[in-house]
Amino acid sequence: MFVCVITADQPHVHPAERVQITDFGLGFFNVDMHYGFADPTPLATDLEAILFEGLDFDPQHTTYFLSRESIEIRKSRGMARWRERLYALLSRNAGDSTVHFGLPAERCVDVGTHVVI
Repeated sequence: MFVCVITADQPHVHPAERVQITDFGLGFFNVDMHYGFADPTPLATDLEAILFEGLDFDPQHTTYFLSRESIEIRKSRGMARWRERLYALLSRNAGDSTVHFGLPAERCVDVGTHVVI
């Protein structure tokens, strides 16, 4: 099962419109979870609530893969230097996605990428 969290351009998404499930067959599913930018995102709780026949999901034996970026500033033309530093500072101080989504930390793996600005 592949889960994608999509943040809408509106503050709230009605719970009835939150989940979109695509069955690819052979036990492969895509689950899109839609949240508004002001909605709480208890992803683990919401995933447990969508259990249905055919979807083999055991929250106690699930590994969550989260993305993470590390920002590096290099001297080059582009943004103003102060903007690059501000962006890097805000990125470094961003909240932990494990806590934001309400996921158990012992079952999360961060996969990172290095971004040069």
